[in-house]
Amino acid sequence: MPDLSNLIQKYPVENYAIAENGGIFLGFGSKGYFEFGEKKEPNKVLEYLQTKHSIPEDMKQGIRLTEVIFLQKDVPLKRLNAAIKSTKAKVSIHPSKNSYHLSKTGINKGTAMLELCKLLHFNNRMVIAVGDADMDIPMLQKADYGFAVGNASPGAKKAAKKVLKGKFEKGIEEIFTLINRV
Repeated sequence: MPDLSNLIQKYPVENYAIAENGGIFLGFGSKGYFEFGEKKEPNKVLEYLQTKHSIPEDMKQGIRLTEVIFLQKDVPLKRLNAAIKSTKAKVSIHPSKNSYHLSKTGINKGTAMLELCKLLHFNNRMVIAVGDADMDIPMLQKADYGFAVGNASPGAKKAAKKVLKGKFEKGIEEIFTLINRV
């Protein structure tokens, strides 16, 4: 996040961002954010797993307003799917490197990106997305031009229109270099 903040200050970009796998839009209103998602459905699974199996939510990534996160080492995918089925929760699982992120069905970075564009009245503008993880795939697919940074997952690289050489923030800087050449 500090590297991203520095890049946002360095380049002429909007001061809005998508967080919590599409559940939060940063840069809106008096609270500084807008909740696109909600935690009611993911909480059904959390309460079930806490009560039935004493499986904790992963709080190392901070308090989440619209998603629930479990460490993969704490809950096998089979058990997580069984909990979703038992609770009839309307959620999607978004696996990351070490975690499972549960969001309300339909909430992901792709749907959030399109909704954010509507809110900002970005009609007829080219939308560029950059990602590094499988959770970024819906966003990379729905953007006009999706970039994967050099250290991206194989799935993100496959979904992107261009894979950058630079890793992490160096990949984002590479995008600005490419754009300024055009």
